[in-house]
Parts: sequence; C-alpha cells; structure tokens
Amino acid sequence: LLQQCIRGVCAELWGDLADSYWCSNASAGGWAEVDQQCAITGRLQIPSGLLYNSTDPEIGSRIAGYHNATGGIIHAWHSQGWAMHMFEIESHLLSEARLKFVRGGGKQGGRNWCSCGQCNAGWCGQQQNPPDDSDERLVGGDWFVENILDELDQPGEFYFDFDSKKLYVIPNGTLVDFRFALHETLINIQSSEEIKIMGLGFRDATATYMGEWSAPSGGDWSLHRGGAIFLEDSEEITIEQNLFQRLDGNAIFLSRRVVSTQVLKNTFEWLGENAIATWGSSDKYDATEGLFPLDTVVYGNVMRELGLFEKQSSAVGLAKSAVTWISHNIMFNMPRAAINFNDGMGGGDTVDNNLIFNTCRESGDHGPINSWDRQPFLTLVGHRVPSFTPLIRRIYHNLIFANYNAAQGVDNDDGSSWFHVHHNVWYDSQGFKMDYGGTDSIYEDNLVITYPPQSGQ
Repeated sequence: LLQQCIRGVCAELWGDLADSYWCSNASAGGWAEVDQQCAITGRLQIPSGLLYNSTDPEIGSRIAGYHNATGGIIHAWHSQGWAMHMFEIESHLLSEARLKFVRGGGKQGGRNWCSCGQCNAGWCGQQQNPPDDSDERLVGGDWFVENILDELDQPGEFYFDFDSKKLYVIPNGTLVDFRFALHETLINIQSSEEIKIMGLGFRDATATYMGEWSAPSGGDWSLHRGGAIFLEDSEEITIEQNLFQRLDGNAIFLSRRVVSTQVLKNTFEWLGENAIATWGSSDKYDATEGLFPLDTVVYGNVMRELGLFEKQSSAVGLAKSAVTWISHNIMFNMPRAAINFNDGMGGGDTVDNNLIFNTCRESGDHGPINSWDRQPFLTLVGHRVPSFTPLIRRIYHNLIFANYNAAQGVDNDDGSSWFHVHHNVWYDSQGFKMDYGGTDSIYEDNLVITYPPQSGQ
C-alpha cells in the first residue's frame, strides 16, 4: 500500500531538512529507478498498511483474531533487505484484511520500497495467468509484530496497555527485577570542550526507533539524531574505557560540529542501533562552514551484538563527517556492515589494523566495510579554497572475514571514489568493487582468500 506525498517525496516522511540523494529526480545506481520514479511522481513508496491473506490457516487467521491491534508495531524488512522499517498500527480493518499504519511511519530507512511492477515477486499480479499489470502493491521482506496482547504467549514477552497503563509480562524463569528505560540520552554535551568520560557503565537507555528519523546524505541510511552520549558543537571530548551495554538506541552520537573526539578502549555490546554514529550539517552540497565531525579517533574498542532493532546499523556509521581514524578495533556480530561511509564528504578517513568478522548476518548486498558516494560536497578539508574533491580514504592492514552474507571485504558501492585499499587480508571474500561511476580508487597488495572458490568481482 502506498502513501501519497503532499510536500514532496522526502519532506513527507523524512522532514523538511532531509538531504537525501534519493529526493532528486535524476538519481542513479542500484535500484535507483525505483526512487527516481517516486521523486518524479511525488508518490512515496513506503507502506501505509499491511494486507494479509485472511484465508491463510496460520498467519491470516491469527491476525484476524486480534482483539485489538491498535498501538502495535510492525517491524518489516525493506524489499531488498537493506533496512528494518517500523510502523505503528492505527487500526485493524477486518473486512479488508488490512492493518492500517499511522501516517509517517517507516522513516527508519533512506530508500523507497519497490512495487510489484518493479520487483516482480511470485505472488504479484504481473506473475499470474493472465497477468495483472496494474498491481501496485509493495514488496516487503520478513516482518514481525510487537505489543499485541493476543501474541503474548512466550516466556520473556511483554505487552503494555497504553490506555490502562498496565504492563503484562510472562516471566522466563530467571526474572528477578524489572528495568524501565526512561531516558534516551544519559550524558548530553553541547557547546563544550575538554571533557573526559572514563571508567563508567552505560545501560538501559530507551529505544528510539519510533522517534524522529531523517536521511542525512547520499547513502541508503536514515538516522535518528541521538544517543546515550550525545555530543554537539563541542571540541576535545574523550570517551575512554567505558562499558556500553543494553542500550536500545545509539551509544555515542556526534552531531554537527564536533572536533577532535577520541573514543578509546571502550566495550559496546547488545545495542539497538549503532555503537558510534555521526551526522554533520551542510547547506545542501556546501559544507564549507565546517559544521561536521572532524578529526575523530576510534581506537582499541570492542564492538559486538549491534543493530538489535534497526538493522541498518554499524559499529561505526559515518554521515557528513571527515578525517576519522578507525584503528585497532574488534568488530563482530552485527546485521550489516561494521563500518559504513554514507557519503564521501571531505574524505581523509583511515581504517587500519582492525579485526572484523560476522557482519551482514541478517542482510545482503553489502560488505564488512561499505561505502556510498552519490553526492558531491564542497569543503575546505585538505584544501585552501573550497573543493569538491575529497581527501583519499585509506584502508590497510585489516583482517576481515566476509562470512555470512557479506560480499567484498570492502564494498565500494554506487559512485564510491578516492579510496586507497591496500595490504589487507580478506577471507571468504570476493575481490574489489567499484561501480556506478566510481573513480580514482586504488586497490593493491591485498590477499584475498576464498574457499571454496566464488564467482563475482
């Protein structure tokens, strides 16, 4: 089911400040024809509801038997499995076998979904005999439902009744106490400098996947601007030897102008979204004011069990930032890439001496290190005068296992340019990737081990 836009394909869902490449009518790259068509027609291809087969003896009859679905949340994979989108249920239209979503849901990913005429799933009208070429239903992936009382049937599950303010819980046999997360942000640092956070434990920050999200730049991501430690317009902040555990959103978030942050020797585990995420600001393509994270150091951290809720998450997710040094970290057990460059703004990043494995465990079309570069940005990074040419990004001396659904050790996707990838060891990996207009990258002196042999790049 489709949503109709009023103020443009981006503003309707991702807000007036959305700065996504996919808002344009001239996008190119993988599956870009879907987003391009949405921009041209002003018709947003994000679900406004879920249709189910009421005659299905298992799923259909189960949903049809819900006494009250209002307030429940659907978690659904994007058509190509790139992100998890969440939707609050507004009503259950039993006669239509339809769960209607609250308007504006599904903003947790940065791309439109494909329709039957574009993805051609086997159940689409276009695949029937005789074919129905008018079928415009959207094609999604796996999904599950949250906070439906009728589904409360397993130990460890809970349901909260917003009207009566009652919490229903089925104990799992080891339940000793309850922990209720009340705050999204535990430390908020704004317009400050020279602060050190050391030797602390952070846990039980609230989930943010139903909050405000927007597309930060030219990659596939959407982001929520928030975290357990939130830094904005600050300098020389050091976060060292802390434990970040059981946080349901981002652990550390660098917003707008944050200079010389050091994240050193911390442990991140069991997080709902990213361990570290950045999101700077620009005036469209013009970032010459320098309102973005710069000279960030991420060194010696252990990052694991990430992206429990939003699957388009990473150990380090960079949007509109530059000159980040990511070194001597151990990153494993996550649904998408360990390191993601959402755009090529500024460049100058270095990724070296990291151990990365067990990435892309719940998704595909991705690598342990992933990049996109669909939008040029004007910056002063490494230049005396404004330039669209970023500094080279260097990736070297990393040991990367591209197991599960990962492909290349470094997936330089959709226009990714100005990379120097050298002296890495990749196991269970395809080779180098550079597509859809990527240029000026060097791939040399890497050892790529693939057994059994794979076809591909």
